[in-house]
Amino acid sequence: MTKNHGLWIALFSLWSTAVAAQTIAVAEINFNSDSTTTSGDWFELYNYGTSSVSLANWVFRDGNNQNQFVFPPTLQLAAGARIVVVNDSQKFKSRHPFVTNFFGSFNFGLGNNGDQIRLYDAQGNLVVFIEYADSLPWHPAADGTGRTLELRSVTLNPNDPNSWFVGCMFGSPGMPFAPCYDQIIFSEINYNPNPLFNAGEWVELYNRGPSYVNLSGWSFKDSKEGNAFYLPANLHLPPQSRLVLVGDTTLFDAMHPHVTNRIGNFDFNLSNDGELIRLFDYSGTLRFSMVYNDAGDWPKTPDGGGYTLEFSDTTWNVNNPLAWFAGCVGGSPGYAYDPDCLTGITDEPQPLAQLTVVEGMLLITVPMGPPALLRLYSVEGHLLDAETLNPGQHRRPLRPMTLTPLLCTLIHPSGVITKKLIH
Repeated sequence: MTKNHGLWIALFSLWSTAVAAQTIAVAEINFNSDSTTTSGDWFELYNYGTSSVSLANWVFRDGNNQNQFVFPPTLQLAAGARIVVVNDSQKFKSRHPFVTNFFGSFNFGLGNNGDQIRLYDAQGNLVVFIEYADSLPWHPAADGTGRTLELRSVTLNPNDPNSWFVGCMFGSPGMPFAPCYDQIIFSEINYNPNPLFNAGEWVELYNRGPSYVNLSGWSFKDSKEGNAFYLPANLHLPPQSRLVLVGDTTLFDAMHPHVTNRIGNFDFNLSNDGELIRLFDYSGTLRFSMVYNDAGDWPKTPDGGGYTLEFSDTTWNVNNPLAWFAGCVGGSPGYAYDPDCLTGITDEPQPLAQLTVVEGMLLITVPMGPPALLRLYSVEGHLLDAETLNPGQHRRPLRPMTLTPLLCTLIHPSGVITKKLIH
């Protein structure tokens, strides 16, 4: 009886250990650090259960069976606790000096192009299996950008890329995720200007913090290391202020003559298909990064349609396409977004653009300042013709038009006018 009782205790212990092991999740992955801020490769384990789990002699393998790391023989993970498994303790401590709940080092790295994380318990049972990648549909903003992959919920399939989101700069190892707050961010992007309303390419920086930030010697880069625009010395951005980095100041000033908080020129092009953009401080250390796009849930009209990407600033996540919207025609560079699209016209009343139809003629008035964009659409919304109109009076005959109703739109910083035309 005693012998059988001891056997049942042993079996129950094995069963309870196996059940408890199912509450272990990989909650964060850092597989490709930015070279200027590297903390090595690491992943975070989270015990989302209600009881402690023994991780003693667990084994971690990546996609190569020859790569094996055995956990310490006394390792326990309490209910609700987290611990970080690192491949380089010195790099990790240097980047995260206040994080103490980590161990390592495993002497191989996580693959920059994708890899597996496999965890086996002490009995050799596979407990956790994750296979990630660095290409779509996995988010590219966690690949060498200074950011990490964060698990949305332990109830989701970790092998589904939609179960992960891109976290804060440098991650949140060893602690629950909390919305990040970077003081200097990208708040507006004009990456593919409409050729008929062309202010060139530009990005807007926003200091959303309570204090001045010294931007002297900072640099703006896209995804290519050799493409860099260096900010001038003695440049301090006040709190709640904006600064526009301009690719072509001649084009920009023609479209936005009232915007004076701008500097340029940067001599590289932003990709029309989306890419990584970054800010580095005077020492060459990465401070902020994001990846914009023109596909998926990202707004479409900023891609050559005359609009810009505007950050809503209602969420921390600049890599979430739903945090961006298409603002005004031509954007609101150097100013907060104005839903009336009169941004920057603040000192005195400005003359308005006008569009009228008189005796078979379109009469167009463009006030002094930036030009206007005249567009002709079918009622189905197809663009039929477009032209840029400089300040002054313009007349356009309606005779070439068919009997089909048409829509004519005049776009100007003072407003947008649409008329229905029937010849």
